[in-house]
Amino acid sequence: RYSSQDANGTLIEQNLPATADIAFTGEKVDLRVNRTITPEVVRRGKEVSVIYELVNQGNVKLTNIVVRENRLISTRTQTVATLEPGASTTLTFTKQNVTANLSSSALVTYRKEGERQTRQLSVEAVDVLLARPALQFELTSDKTQVNIGETAMLTLTLRNAGNISYSNITVTDPKLGDVFTNVQIDAGQTRELQKEVTINETTTYAFTLK
Repeated sequence: RYSSQDANGTLIEQNLPATADIAFTGEKVDLRVNRTITPEVVRRGKEVSVIYELVNQGNVKLTNIVVRENRLISTRTQTVATLEPGASTTLTFTKQNVTANLSSSALVTYRKEGERQTRQLSVEAVDVLLARPALQFELTSDKTQVNIGETAMLTLTLRNAGNISYSNITVTDPKLGDVFTNVQIDAGQTRELQKEVTINETTTYAFTLK
């Protein structure tokens, strides 16, 4: 409602209607489960952690959320008593002293607050592989005989036949010192690194990776 004046100065009250549509969508039950595995490839004797993030994407409270991880990872279940709409929480399952390939999967059961019905969802199986190191390297020279002062090209060939990647590798030599630094080679990758050297005497090069 608002007031205005006509041409004669008379005060006139007027009404201007305004409307807004509000749709009732009802209750929404929606639990999202995100899984993170660290590390994805685990070294023998080390541990692996499986982390589940539970997110209530609905508009009702969820109760009695139970997560059952694959028995190869853990034989115990974990429970979240309640989870408010829009809230999230995490649960972690840990397997220590890994000696073989593992598999991670989960069955999650839960209820809507005030409801007896149990709902469930599954998290698909993912393999957690035991690390299989298989890094090989070979050092070659383009020349076997040179005159004093001439150069030769040394080639270091790295072959990673394993299922783990390596980073921050430093290649050293007793005479040359640090030859290559911050080298990275991914699982299944082959790389060639070259170093030109000047020969002033009979020399044997012995590259070491660390």
